[in-house]
Amino acid sequence: MKARFKRSTAIIAALALLASALIGFAIGKVHSSSTTNFRNQSSSGPPILSDLGFYPGYANVAQLQSMDTWLGRSANYVVQFADGNINNFAGSVWGQVVNAGALQTVSGQVKLVESIPLAFGGFADTSTAAGQATVRTALQATVDGTNDSQYRVAANYLKSGGYSDSIIRLGWEFDGGWMPWSSKGNEALWASAYRHVVDVFRAVSPSFRFDWNGDPSFLQTETAAYPGDAYVDIIGLDVYDKGIPVPWNASTLSWTDPAAAWNWELTNLRWQRDFAIAHGKQVSYPEWGLSGVNATTTSNVGGDDPTFVQGMHDWMNSLPQSGAGSLAYHSYFNEDADDGNHRLTANYFPKSQALFKSLFGANASVTAPVPTTTVPPAPTTVPTTVPTTVPPPTATTVPTATTVPTTLPAPVPTIPTPAPTVPSQPPTQVISAGRSARNISRETRWKGAQSGPYVCCWGTQGQFVTFSFTAAGGPTTFALRYSAGNGAAAREIVLDGAVSVANEDFPATSTWNNWSKVALSANLTKGRHTLKVWFNTRSGSHQYVNLDNLTVTPTLVIPAASAARNIGIESIWAGAQNAAYVCCWAGPGTYVSFSFNALGGATSLALRYSAGNGPAYRNVELDGSVAVADEMFPATAAWNAWSSVSLNVNLTKGRHTLKIWFDPSSGSDQYLNLDNLSVKTG
Repeated sequence: MKARFKRSTAIIAALALLASALIGFAIGKVHSSSTTNFRNQSSSGPPILSDLGFYPGYANVAQLQSMDTWLGRSANYVVQFADGNINNFAGSVWGQVVNAGALQTVSGQVKLVESIPLAFGGFADTSTAAGQATVRTALQATVDGTNDSQYRVAANYLKSGGYSDSIIRLGWEFDGGWMPWSSKGNEALWASAYRHVVDVFRAVSPSFRFDWNGDPSFLQTETAAYPGDAYVDIIGLDVYDKGIPVPWNASTLSWTDPAAAWNWELTNLRWQRDFAIAHGKQVSYPEWGLSGVNATTTSNVGGDDPTFVQGMHDWMNSLPQSGAGSLAYHSYFNEDADDGNHRLTANYFPKSQALFKSLFGANASVTAPVPTTTVPPAPTTVPTTVPTTVPPPTATTVPTATTVPTTLPAPVPTIPTPAPTVPSQPPTQVISAGRSARNISRETRWKGAQSGPYVCCWGTQGQFVTFSFTAAGGPTTFALRYSAGNGAAAREIVLDGAVSVANEDFPATSTWNNWSKVALSANLTKGRHTLKVWFNTRSGSHQYVNLDNLTVTPTLVIPAASAARNIGIESIWAGAQNAAYVCCWAGPGTYVSFSFNALGGATSLALRYSAGNGPAYRNVELDGSVAVADEMFPATAAWNAWSSVSLNVNLTKGRHTLKIWFDPSSGSDQYLNLDNLSVKTG
């Protein structure tokens, strides 16, 4: 094992301040003069082929090369996402385009589409007044210039990495209500914030272009957030084969009528094209992709849907070849996420995969029509002029410097997903013994019972209490609350008709009004279950015991493979509880981020892992704050031997995130495989 290296957090903070001071200036080019040439063949041709792009993961040049090899054609665009945490934001851009081996190595071969947050903060429900107020505060901070220094740093990183002509997806997917910069209820303020950040970026490089990028279901309702023609170059839509209001077939895991699903998409695409033509702009599809079921998205996705792939191809091929309404670029989202599986290269979608290669690959031959009068005119309700209140772009003078601080770590990127599904902890059930099936008497004599009347005077062969309950399924803990004032007792416990513990001990309590618990656990199926506790002399049952209640606590288990991440998965080593686990995890800035809804209260968070090469260390953050800077994951005997580390925390009821990432500055070290996170209350 290589020596572990720790750096003082005070030194890191000082370096970060120094970096911010230096990077506020334009930075000279730092990318290597010898770039990696991975192009398989010319990517010329009509826009549908020459303007093809991919999202390959965070700064993942190897994955981009792999996609090119798979397709037999090089992508000309690559989409990336800057971190939505203000503390990591600029550094995440550095990790994409300046860090050694990142995308600056191919800056002469691909064009970059960078997704830039318009405001910083947590997710807010903008269907409520409170949520809109939260976002309003964040947007106002952007308008006031609070974030300008960070935006300048990021813009200069793009410039220094060879991407001064990047397309900026500023405040992407703002219209759906799930982003911290949502426009809903704050449309005018949102447009002002957008114009402000455009001015900041243009002051660094006038060659940046800006994509006003929404979602098909909502963009038509948010045109009041359009910042004006002087601030927008492209009208973008993110198009996924999911969430469409048509019947879904649970047997085939796809649409009952794929053509009907595509027709719904087509209506929104036509609106986008017409809006773009009315404003003299090109169109884009920064994220488009197939969607399949996974652990967190179990319905309402298109699955293996060649109709969707053919439809996207034919639609983009029908657009004007140049000018207003023409295609600026399109990018397939080749990563799996909480909202569904999307990867073309994972063999989820064999029919669609083959069709995609034939339409966009090395042997594709497209003769795109040049529409003239065939393009429908723009609807009369679409505004065609810039609002008179929109201020003209302003330029500021930005001094220049020539170096990038080499000590800056590449921080953890956040890969956003459209309308993510967040798993919730199933509720805990407390079931009274006195109100359950029994052949024993009850009383209320002794103090301290929670669910009185409690079962009492229980010391005869054949006497029992049977609890009935409905389980959510999965790992479950049972806690029997009792008192045993005469001394230690024992009982037989039967789960669903089978003996679970023949002779469970109930240790003595100091008096009858002192209560304690015994706990056991089982992996339950979803549905109805019974737990019987009875006096069986042949199994060793003895002594009196009073029984208050049974607490049934389900454990929420979230597979690491379905969490937000920028790391690969595999299924090589035996013993994992999930079909695939996160693997090969040792790169700076790599992370897994679990999101979940908690019941609230004392909660155990258990991470199941293997560490076959020796002890590993990671930075663990809870809800954006460091919980453990250098959590140790003790070595396991082999990669197919699994263990767990636990954090005991007190959570509020509602949504939380647990992020585990490789932070060299905090001491992160060694390879680690991660199977799942278990969340249990109590």
